[in-house]
Amino acid sequence: MTKRLKASLALFVLLSLPCAAQEGDWYQGKPISDIVFNGLQSVRPADIEGVIAPYIGRIFSDEVFWELQGRVFALEFFDAVNPTAEPAGIPLGSEVLIRFSVTERPHITSIVFEGNTGLRRNELLDAITIKENDVINEPRIRLDEQAIIMKYQEKGYPDVRVSSTTRPAAKGTGITLVFTVTEGRHTVIEAIQFEGNSAFSARTLTGRLSLKTKSGLRSGAFSEAKLLADRATLTAYYTERGYVDAAVRDVTRTSRQDAKGNNLLTLTFHIVEGRPWLFGGITFEGNEIFSDEELSALVTTKSGSVINARRLEADLQRVADRYFENGYLFNTIGRQEVRNNEAGTISYTVPVIERGRAHIENITVRGNRKTKDHVILREIPLEPGDVFSKTKVLEGMRNLYNLQFFSNILPDTPPGSADQLMDLIINVEEQPTTDFQFGLTFSGSSSPDDFPISGILSLTNRNFMGYGNSLGGEANLSPQVQSGSIRYTQRWLFGLPLSGGFDLTVSHSKKTAFSDNRSPFFNGDEDYAFPDGFSSLGEYQSSYLPNSDYLLTYDAFALSLGFQTGYRWATPYGNLGLAGGLRTGANYNSYDDNIYRPFDPQL
Repeated sequence: MTKRLKASLALFVLLSLPCAAQEGDWYQGKPISDIVFNGLQSVRPADIEGVIAPYIGRIFSDEVFWELQGRVFALEFFDAVNPTAEPAGIPLGSEVLIRFSVTERPHITSIVFEGNTGLRRNELLDAITIKENDVINEPRIRLDEQAIIMKYQEKGYPDVRVSSTTRPAAKGTGITLVFTVTEGRHTVIEAIQFEGNSAFSARTLTGRLSLKTKSGLRSGAFSEAKLLADRATLTAYYTERGYVDAAVRDVTRTSRQDAKGNNLLTLTFHIVEGRPWLFGGITFEGNEIFSDEELSALVTTKSGSVINARRLEADLQRVADRYFENGYLFNTIGRQEVRNNEAGTISYTVPVIERGRAHIENITVRGNRKTKDHVILREIPLEPGDVFSKTKVLEGMRNLYNLQFFSNILPDTPPGSADQLMDLIINVEEQPTTDFQFGLTFSGSSSPDDFPISGILSLTNRNFMGYGNSLGGEANLSPQVQSGSIRYTQRWLFGLPLSGGFDLTVSHSKKTAFSDNRSPFFNGDEDYAFPDGFSSLGEYQSSYLPNSDYLLTYDAFALSLGFQTGYRWATPYGNLGLAGGLRTGANYNSYDDNIYRPFDPQL
């Protein structure tokens, strides 16, 4: 919090005390009708909406007011913030309107990079998050400095340094953000060598690496992060082929400079292979809930086969999951290794200390500002008092991701208030759920008088008012056709995964049809009938349009109403759904019957 902001806040508190004393804290206990900001210039209302939306409708209290102000300050958009509470509602004073008068921090009018020769400006702009017209934000700038460093390191500049400064913009009241880059020498890999490898050739090991030597098609850029990953990759390659003791002991580097001043690097991987080992089997101790046969059936590695460390780890995880999925969350499962050097085998003893089942004491949702708690909780097939199940937690996460309301979902299982009790906390990060689309379409028409361009406007909210329901509308507009529709779907009915919804579409179009205003007159359903503009049935069947003087113009109105419902079942392979619906509609055609007589009797 800046000194200026602190001073503004202190001044507000001092000024508000006499006012509160005179008016008797009229705003206490009243619902907050709205939160508005005066003084916004560069900051968009959408940038603030996620912070203030959860407070609209809440009951005003000192705790709520201070919490709201803290969140506004944490945005770091403003140098000064002056909050006031004003009477609102009918009658006046039955609700509270909170107004923030703010002074924005300077906004960025341009971003400049200095000292960059190895990377283009566009590459650096893509790496940073801050953009032109954003409000200056020091934490974001520090993160962007690191992002530029990482981008350079990926391109082979391990010694790069980045700093940033601001200066007044050439025009206007904004500022220019300047990133100064000291690139250092460009480092490329000239050669990759191995020492200590006998089981696998240098060519085989080189093929596993993400780092490559410089060639006509490869830059050969050196990256410290890739080197660390490659050391782990080589170790895994050995341990998955029986060499459980293998390790990359060290990587030495030698370098020289070329004529351009670039560093040409030679990497040497020093490998300790050890010997290959065979799997001697697994025995379990202390297990009473599940038999040896049940647990052994979860182990896919066969006795006498070459040990694959990754597969063996997955086998032991399946054993642990068998307990976890049945609520035995507090068990201790160990691993003891027994080596037989003569036979070249490694056997494992797995001691299990069994404890009682873990029951869920509370289920809590955190991070949801818009979505109601019950919308999230109903997607999780667990309730307080249930035995914990990892499978059901994963099923609940899948259900929540399928809603497309959240960008990230992270469960947490802290201990409860007593032994064998635990809490389940669902941490979520919400993402936008409103889709807005508009555009123009161009299409040909059989009539040269028709305008060929139509406009389309569509708005859908998949999480309407945070209740998990979908509300949307669409409009199509052209001189010949206008239509509008609205649709609503409720995902849960009567506390069941039973969906229900409706859609309503209204349209109007200008159409033309054959007329029968001139002799001979027909009912329109005779086999020999033909409309005006044709002299015989044969001409009519030739499928050409007569002169427009022989056509009538009418307005066609249509209304369509549909109802849909469906039920969802959870299965081990995903959700299974059954859906159906009913649709009805009405059409009305309007024309001047003093002028026209349609050839089509139904028209």
